[in-house]
Amino acid sequence: MPPKNAQSISPPNAEAQFVLTCVAGAIANASDSDRANRTSELAAKSLDWNEVLRIASWHGVIPCVWRFVSLHADAMPESFVAAIRAEFVGNALRNLRLARELARIANALAAMKIGMLALKGPALAIATYGDLAMRQFTDLDILIREPDLPRVADLLAESGYYPRRYERDRRGGGFFQSSEDEFSSADGRDLIDVHWRLAPAYFPFAPDEEGLWMRAASVEIEGAHIATLATTDAMLFVIAHATKHGWPNLRAICDVAALAAAPSLDWDALAAQAARLGCGRMFLLGALLAAEITQARVPPALVAQARGDPRVARLARRITDRLFTRIGARPGLFNEWMVPLGAIEGAANRIRYGAQRGLRPSVDDWEFFPLPRGLYPLYWIIRPFRLLAAHGPRLFSGAARANDSARKRAAVRE
Repeated sequence: MPPKNAQSISPPNAEAQFVLTCVAGAIANASDSDRANRTSELAAKSLDWNEVLRIASWHGVIPCVWRFVSLHADAMPESFVAAIRAEFVGNALRNLRLARELARIANALAAMKIGMLALKGPALAIATYGDLAMRQFTDLDILIREPDLPRVADLLAESGYYPRRYERDRRGGGFFQSSEDEFSSADGRDLIDVHWRLAPAYFPFAPDEEGLWMRAASVEIEGAHIATLATTDAMLFVIAHATKHGWPNLRAICDVAALAAAPSLDWDALAAQAARLGCGRMFLLGALLAAEITQARVPPALVAQARGDPRVARLARRITDRLFTRIGARPGLFNEWMVPLGAIEGAANRIRYGAQRGLRPSVDDWEFFPLPRGLYPLYWIIRPFRLLAAHGPRLFSGAARANDSARKRAAVRE
């Protein structure tokens, strides 16, 4: 059961309220009569159904919305039901194609005796949602051991996948910070993210890698038995990954809620593991967002602990305030920088995060301004200016919006 003291958020319009109600219903209990009545009440309003579809697609929750809509279709326009059904079917077909590709790659790596853990994507859909079609994703993510990277890259090249940066990183001799690489098919339709660490070195989430492999679970995907993260490890990874990106949409929150429903989940062990890894605050943030937004099955004591942490409570409130106000826009600096900084524990870790991410060169800097190997140290000077060029306009526009909002609040008080 969801925690009795779970709060609800108030989206800015009826369309967003409808999407959120459908998502919470699909995650918590699709047969909940109160939620069904609430959805019917919202559907009876003059909703912009194209906007509903746009919001659901942007947040990556088409399958969750469809699950609830399919049970209460009589309360909604036939055109909307047909449109979201088409989106759901299209997503299901894409998922199936990607799942078959994952199975093929997993079998090929196994034949070469190369270990692989499937992250997110088809593995999370099947292991957590119980249905390949019930999660929206557009690429594949796999975790390998770093020494295996050259052979994995060769295998993917033979399959028609081309790396974004692997060859460049090799020429750099490890100069650039990196924890993953993108391999895309020649037509650009398929993308495989190859990880050799679960997070960049500057981000304070570094679980024991051998422990991950030892605890790995197995899931059957298109006839292949594929290793994936155990439920506890998957929960912490999903939360850390979403925190790194600032929780810009509902999809990761739904993933946390779906993982929270696993009967085998030991919340005490999970909290202890998060504390050992130094990501206890991130864990509390993810748990609180899932409880308040989707009414996930998070222990009430844990929700109370999260609310009792001022930093966690403030971050959760600001994240929920932005969930439905920037539909279609690139995540802002708040999501990209302030959320991870706010969730990282300890001033020293926050300083290290800011300095490493802000100053240490990456391959993006090489792509922005290619230099020969002998001049690579200049990237320590180039990177801050490149980041300013990339983020400066958004920084100033964000400040202008904040000032405008402050003026409006002051006018209301007067």
